[in-house]
Amino acid sequence: TKNEGLLDNVRKIAEEVMAFYLKEAEFISDDAITFMLKEDYDNALKIFAVAEKIAPHNSIVITNMGHCYAQKGDNANAIKYYELVELYGNDEDKKMAAYQLKELKPQ
Repeated sequence: TKNEGLLDNVRKIAEEVMAFYLKEAEFISDDAITFMLKEDYDNALKIFAVAEKIAPHNSIVITNMGHCYAQKGDNANAIKYYELVELYGNDEDKKMAAYQLKELKPQ
């Protein structure tokens, strides 16, 4: 909706769900996405790192980490995570990662 006020509600919901499902990477990722959408990439990455420890091959988590690093201009880490997506993602994820890697890697 592009309504940033709603992101606070999403965070509250994610926090409530995490109270019951503390070890579920998907719910932790939902919380991190609210920071990512506000372009607060440092806080998003801190939360995504927690999800990554729980589920290191979760393509949603590692894709979003790649995106955050790319937005921060940290191409080395963005490349690292997009390469992980190429290993662990589904076919669609792999295509997206290949495109991102082509954009990030020097020719």
